[in-house]
Amino acid sequence: MKTIIFGHPNRESFNGAVLNALTAALSKRGEKYHLIDLYADKFNPVMTFNDLSVYTKGESADPLVKKYIEMLRGSTSLAFIFPVWWSDAPAIVKGFLDKALLPEFAFISSDKGLIGRLSFIERADILTTASSPKWFLRLKCGNPFKKIFLDTILKSIGIKKGSWQHCNIDKQNGVKHREKYLEKIERFFTDMR
Repeated sequence: MKTIIFGHPNRESFNGAVLNALTAALSKRGEKYHLIDLYADKFNPVMTFNDLSVYTKGESADPLVKKYIEMLRGSTSLAFIFPVWWSDAPAIVKGFLDKALLPEFAFISSDKGLIGRLSFIERADILTTASSPKWFLRLKCGNPFKKIFLDTILKSIGIKKGSWQHCNIDKQNGVKHREKYLEKIERFFTDMR
């Protein structure tokens, strides 16, 4: 079961089209999925005092986090879809990671560092859009989605495989460019084994 984490406020946006391409590919494969639509759920990304007071116990004061964790428990793969804002994920996606990747559920702290507990999730794919091209995000911005998101955050919780797909949606790259990206996404997830 795949869990999709969607982090854009407008389902009619290009990010919404990416979500549609992904779900179409999953439907072609007959693969079931959960959708976490952070904005539609009105998810609060802020770690509140109440959240923090139970965090170290591996608990959350947020009922949505409890729901999300149950979805993650039944997942074998993840897909994150979001725009790149200021060379990073939107706050709502970062807040999802902060609040849903609880100790004891997602990791255990040890004297050698974190021990990931989500190794049952075989892979995670990050699908981003931005006015900046991928080369700029990699070379000028420190490659945040490969180095931090995939290689640091997700690997430290036990998710070892993944990819980062990106579409530069500036004014010079017109409709054809976006259509090719959507076809690429649909092909990638239809053919994935």
